[in-house]
Amino acid sequence: MRRRGYGSAILSAAEELVARGGSTSLGLNVVGDNEAAVALYRRNGYDVSSMALRKSVQRAPDINGCRQQARTAPADVGPRRTDPRVAGPFAGGREAR
Repeated sequence: MRRRGYGSAILSAAEELVARGGSTSLGLNVVGDNEAAVALYRRNGYDVSSMALRKSVQRAPDINGCRQQARTAPADVGPRRTDPRVAGPFAGGREAR
């Protein structure tokens, strides 16, 4: 059901809600190889503002029969909201939790 305008209509409605809420921009995330989604967003005026790259690495081998423990991030690490006038988790501005 692609290219029937549903995605554009949903984006337009979301943009309207964000604007009514007082925000001045809208951010979104898309998987890099989702070419159809990227094309939809570009057709609707969205530009790439950041890019995240990831690489899988092999697990370290056991050393002297002991497995290295995985380190975990502190509990307070995670997505943070920024300037309340800007929608989306990666928008610039001052942080607000």
